[in-house]
Parts: sequence; structure tokens; C-alpha cells
Amino acid sequence: MLAKVEVLDIMNSEQRLADIIDFLPDATVVIDKDGLVIAWNRAIEVLTGVEAEEILGKGDYEYALPFYGCRRPMLIDLVTKPADEVERAYGAFQREGESIFAEIYIPSFKPGGIYLWGKASPLYDTEGNLVGSIESMRDVTKHKKAEIALHENLRFLQHLIDTIPNPIFYKDRNCIYQGCNLAFEEYLGLSKREIIGKSVYDVAPQDLADKYNEMDLALLNAPGVQVYESAVMYSDGIKHDVIFYKATYTNADGIVSGLVGVMLDITSRKQAEEALREREGKYRLLVEGQTDLVVKVDTEGRFLFVSPTYCEMFGKTEEDLLGSKFMPLVYEEDRERTAKEMEKLYRTPYTCYIEQRAMTKDGWRWLAWADKSVLDDQGNVIAIIGVGRDITERKHAEHELLRTKEAAEAATKVKSEFLANMSHELRTPMNAVIGMTSLLLDENLTSEQMDFVDTIRNSADALMVMINDILDFTQLESEKGELEEQPFDLRSLVENALDLVAKKAFEKGIDIAYLMDRSVPETIVSDPTRLCQVLLNLLNNAVKFTEQGEIALTISYARAGVRQEVHFAVRDTGIGISQEDICDLFQPFSHLDMSFSREYEGTGLGLAISKKLVELMGGRIWVESELGVGSTFHFTIMAKVLP
Repeated sequence: MLAKVEVLDIMNSEQRLADIIDFLPDATVVIDKDGLVIAWNRAIEVLTGVEAEEILGKGDYEYALPFYGCRRPMLIDLVTKPADEVERAYGAFQREGESIFAEIYIPSFKPGGIYLWGKASPLYDTEGNLVGSIESMRDVTKHKKAEIALHENLRFLQHLIDTIPNPIFYKDRNCIYQGCNLAFEEYLGLSKREIIGKSVYDVAPQDLADKYNEMDLALLNAPGVQVYESAVMYSDGIKHDVIFYKATYTNADGIVSGLVGVMLDITSRKQAEEALREREGKYRLLVEGQTDLVVKVDTEGRFLFVSPTYCEMFGKTEEDLLGSKFMPLVYEEDRERTAKEMEKLYRTPYTCYIEQRAMTKDGWRWLAWADKSVLDDQGNVIAIIGVGRDITERKHAEHELLRTKEAAEAATKVKSEFLANMSHELRTPMNAVIGMTSLLLDENLTSEQMDFVDTIRNSADALMVMINDILDFTQLESEKGELEEQPFDLRSLVENALDLVAKKAFEKGIDIAYLMDRSVPETIVSDPTRLCQVLLNLLNNAVKFTEQGEIALTISYARAGVRQEVHFAVRDTGIGISQEDICDLFQPFSHLDMSFSREYEGTGLGLAISKKLVELMGGRIWVESELGVGSTFHFTIMAKVLP
């Protein structure tokens, strides 16, 4: 009977514990020392969508499934079983006694992920024996995203003040530096690390520090704006006359939190003192002295702030512009594009770049704007800050450059057409010369006459090759080259090309061979004429520049989707090419040097034509070479393969 009562007491205690946990606002789970779930409150049911009855009594890390989609240790497990690898997944991991506090981001949990803050502790019975662990979790995603947005805004503001040439600093109520811009660092000759957290006594001579501290305390005791002039020694050792503009700033509760100050060097413009005083104000302090245009508008496009340079450019006063919309000043044809670009200001990274025309006092001018959104604590866009610059001269230069480019292209086209026409005109008489010499060779000529006619025929053939090269090059350069794709036997084409150069190779005592990989299909679809032209050019070059040894052609194959890549390589044991000459090898009319040009005939167009043809066939061409050893010319084409 006594044992039954004890069991009932335990059950009642567990039920009371479960009831208490169920009322907790944070998502809470409890496991026993064997890792079995013994409590799963309503808050965690809502968070995970898993009912208590589905998971109570389950173990083997099943409670991790709703969060991570897999079984793995959680914070609750680290209480009794520390694991460095698991701990590293958490941010702000901290132990206080036996309890653990941590934060984690789970990208796969719910759309957009979730940030969870958690606390886990061990559980003991009345005798001090470990009986399990408890973990409470809280969804802090909204807070984290607001924090991230705030950090982004602070980074933007820091960048903004860093672009301002005047030294800027700000302090807390204890007159300790909290931040500054790059100009202030340069003024002191110190880095931000050496300034932030220090007082004016750490960075200035005693006499000036006393004066500045007195002025700071006076401003903090009577919040508002403070302006005074002082002579200061810059880090370059030169004394400057400056005006200090300082103003208090408040926290969200309206309580003064510190002061912000801007230093304006007036050494060379003391006469402008009155004009400078009229431009006091927080935003003017931030942009004073800038040549760029600075504006701030609300989400409806109404001006909230305009810099003096903006007013000057548009020939309007600040009163004329504040409250009015900026869009009517934009050229009508540019308004739609401007509005579309500004849509980017309402999504990360809340920036955009716009080039537009605007009606200024001097007429239509091109302006370039870099815009950045200002966000509230909830991440909502509440205003837009824009920094602009007059780029009219650059636009005119671009237009003139375009006209020059078009004129150059037109001249190139005329040149190409002239060369093409000239080549056509030359081919007609050359064909007659070649035809007539062929007829003469069939006549009964003396050996001397035969030599003369043969010389004429060889020279005419060489000249015809040159004319054909020029014609091919001009057609390809003017983008008139077209492929005539058709199925053909690749092996037959290769063998025919080798046959055409075999005689010259044999006369020089050079071995010539080819190897076609078994994976290469026999029949492909491409332009056989163009492919043969490239092969012949490379093979003829190999024969021309090789005096002994061998020439080898290899063909390999690689699958690449609908079109297949076929790789050709022509290797020779010729004179080779130096590395400095390779870079110009595929340029039009390129020879290694004048001595080579005289020794080895040619127009210097063959490789340039081959490069354009290979690119037309969807491939590329390159060379590997060593001077005095030989060269290997590679090229690829993309070809269809018949099923």
C-alpha cells in the first residue's frame, strides 16, 4: 500500500511539473537522464507544430527533428554531455554555473529561417541525483533582423561621415569619444582604436584639453548647439584656425546622450565666417564643404533636406525646394526609368545608382545619383539620402567616343570591302595567268622555256594563295563568314588533308602520321570546307617550319551536350616558337621576325584566318611550343553527331 502511495505521489509531482511547464511562455522541453522526452509545453507545440502526445517518451534526439530535420544534440544535451563541435554551432555561447545560455540561427526552420535564444539547465531530485535536463527557447528573429538593419544603417552613416572632408567626432555624456570619421583621425594622427574610449586629455595638450572639456560640459549642461573658434595644431605640425560646431543628441526617451562635433578649417576663408554660421544644423554640418549634391527625400519624393550646392545648381532657395517633389525637375523621358531604379531602395541592400537629366538653371544637365535608404527600427524605409554629381561633360565625352568608334568601324568596313573587291578583281587576271601557263606547259617547250613557265606558274599560284587569304580574312573580319554545315566522314577529310601535304613532307624526308581516338565518331555535322582549311593551314605550316623529324596529327573527342567538342592537335619537330612571340602569333600579318618572313614565304594571315574560322565553329585555338624543339598547335570545334 505504501509503494502505491509513493507511485501516486511521483505521478502527481510529475503532473504538477508538467502543468507548471505548460504555463511557461517560452517553448520548453524536458528530458530524463536517458534522453527521453518527459515534458513538451504548449509554447513549443505552437513553435514546432508537434503535439506533446506525438513526442512524449521518445528519445534518440527525436526532439531535434522539428528544428533541424535530423537527429542531433541540442542545447539541452550539452548540459550533461559537452561537445565542442556542437557548441561552435551556437552564437553567444555562455555557461553560468551548470546552466547554459546560447543563441542559434536555423536557416531550414520555417521560411526565411529563425533565430532562437535558449537556456538549458540540469534537473536534480530531492536527494541531489541528476534526473534530467530542461531547455527553454525563445524566438528572437524579429529582434535580430532589426538589430542587423540597425547595424547596416550605422555602417552607412559611418561611411557617409567618412566621405566628408571635415573632421567629425561624437562623445557620450562623460565626454568620452564614441566615434569619429577619417578626417578626425588624420587631424590627430591617431587611429579610431587610439581615440575611441579616450577623453580629450588623452589626445590634446593640457591647456587645450581644459578649454575643450569646459566647453563640452557647458554644452551638455545646456543642451543645444555650440559654435566657437579655436587655433589647433594638426598632426602635420601646422597650426590651423578652425570653428567647432557641436550639438547635443538625445536617445529615444529624449534624454541627452552626448554631443557631436564638426571641425571646419577656416584658415584661408575667415571672411566667410558669417556665411558659415548661417548654415548651422545637423545635416549642414555633415555635408558642409562638399562639392557633390546632397538631398534627403521622404518616401513620396518630397525634399526634406537640400545642400547649398543643390540649391545653387537649380537656382532655387532652400525654402523653394523643401516640401516639393523632386520628380518634376527630372527630364520627362527619364522619369519612368528613375522610378523603376528607385524600387531597389525598398529591398536589400537598399541602394541604387541612377543617371538622369534634370532641368537646372543652366539648362538640361546629366546628373549621377548614389541613393541609400534610411530605415526605422522595424526595417521600414522612412527616407532616402542621395548624393549626386554633374556628369554632363563625361556624357558628352562618351557620345563623342561613340561617334569616333562608329566612324572607325565604318572606315574598317570600307577598307574590308575595298580589299575584298580588290581581291576579286585580282583573281580574274590571275586565273588567266594560271590557265595560260597550264596550256604552255602542255606545249613542246625547251627545258629553259619550261623552267621559265614553271616559275611563272609557281609565282602565280603563290600570289593566288595570298589573294585568297586576303579575301577570306576580309570576309571574316567584316563578319560575313558563314558556315555551311553538313554531315561528312571525318576520317576521310583528315586523310585527304594529309594527302595534300604528304608530297612536300616526303620531299623533305619528314614522317607524317595521324591518330584518331576510337571514341571520335566517324561522321559529324559541321563545315567540312572550313575545317579542312584550318587543318591544311596548320599542316602546311608544320611542313614549312620542319626540316627533319616528324609531324603527327591527333584527334580526340569529349562530350559536351547537344553539340560535341572535337579536339585536333598538330605536333611537329620544327624550329619552335619563343614564348614572347606566341602572344602575337594569331594576329593578322604576323611573322616571327623579318628574317623568318624572308626565309619562309607567307602573308601572315593563315593563323589569323584559322583563329576566326575556329571561333566561328564554336571552338578555340592555342599553341604549345619550345624554341628549337617543336610546336603543337591545338584547336577545338563544336560539332553535331548523327545518331
